[in-house]
Amino acid sequence: MACVKDLLELDSLRHANLAAGRGGLYRTISWPNVAQTPSIREWLVGGDVIIITGIGVDYTVDTLLGILREALEAYSACLIIYLCDDYIPALPSEILSEANERNFPIFTIPWDTLIANMVRDISQLLLMERYQNEARDQLIEELLFRFDTIPSESLLTFIKRQQLAANHAVLITEWPEEETLENRPGRAAISRQQSSNLLCQKIREQFPQTLYLERQQFTYLLVRLEPDRLEELSSLCTRLFQNIQARYPVMNIHAGIGQLYKDPLQLCLSTTEARKALGLCHPGHEVVRFDELGLYQLLIEIPDQSRVREFAVSHLKPLLDYDLESGKNFLRTLEVYLHCNCSINQTAQQLFVHRNTLSYQIERIQALLNVDLESAEIRNTLFNCLKIFRFCQK
Repeated sequence: MACVKDLLELDSLRHANLAAGRGGLYRTISWPNVAQTPSIREWLVGGDVIIITGIGVDYTVDTLLGILREALEAYSACLIIYLCDDYIPALPSEILSEANERNFPIFTIPWDTLIANMVRDISQLLLMERYQNEARDQLIEELLFRFDTIPSESLLTFIKRQQLAANHAVLITEWPEEETLENRPGRAAISRQQSSNLLCQKIREQFPQTLYLERQQFTYLLVRLEPDRLEELSSLCTRLFQNIQARYPVMNIHAGIGQLYKDPLQLCLSTTEARKALGLCHPGHEVVRFDELGLYQLLIEIPDQSRVREFAVSHLKPLLDYDLESGKNFLRTLEVYLHCNCSINQTAQQLFVHRNTLSYQIERIQALLNVDLESAEIRNTLFNCLKIFRFCQK
């Protein structure tokens, strides 16, 4: 998706000055929006490039702060403000300070900049980006998900043009589903898209030849790197997730990383591995590499994956049935409890429940499964079954 950073490449904005909010250049662009009123909330759709001329409104510090906050509330992309002695001669320090603090880009442009040219260039950028993305995404999708199929001529040309005959690994990031983020229509999609833009931008800064594909709540990244940089990629993702969650606290993100393959036609294997690694993420371990899974790597070699899953389900079935009937998620409670080494306090913090409530839930889980979680052997069996169950879901 096009983002604010792409505006800097437009001819009509060659004289624009980034006055504040450099940290928000990843924000998604949806469409240009010319604002001529002191309140713009009702006109915003998310991802707006808001253009303000200053004509017809007394733009005081309070007015500009109000517009900035409305833009932030609606997940707009940025503000472009005309400077002119007769209308808005300069931006107050309060505006610049808040924009920097909130990572919201504000550009200033000279008065002789033609607004029609800006609107045209931004519109063309969005249309061209959409067209190019559709064509590129189809080829990346064929590359990552092809199994026992003959590659098309277009894909072979794409492989050659992108110089993909080198070490690559697939990284899959899973974002929360939109309905779990916010009740306001459209806002969750914008915040998730902005987060995805930030992720892709930062990874491409470290690994410049990275390609990416977005499908539903997943972002697939094809990263070119050498084996000694896999840990660097994993650490970078962890830091980015922490950064994103600081901005959007409900944005719980996980990622799985497949193994390296030099043959582009084997990258579908890295995709499968990344999916399996993703299924084994848990709180405190949001990024999982397939090459670090040890014994669990062998599960992917078993031809009949249904038998592997049946083994796990046979131990977890009473809990799965109870969750289905009651609408609860005791499976998740057990999973976090085991990952927290059976610490009531730590598990309660992870699940945001009172420790007394958690103690009751653990008792119910033991009764449902007819087990004693004080037994190390039982804990180990259930821990492995949970991992296998998640592994086989992906």
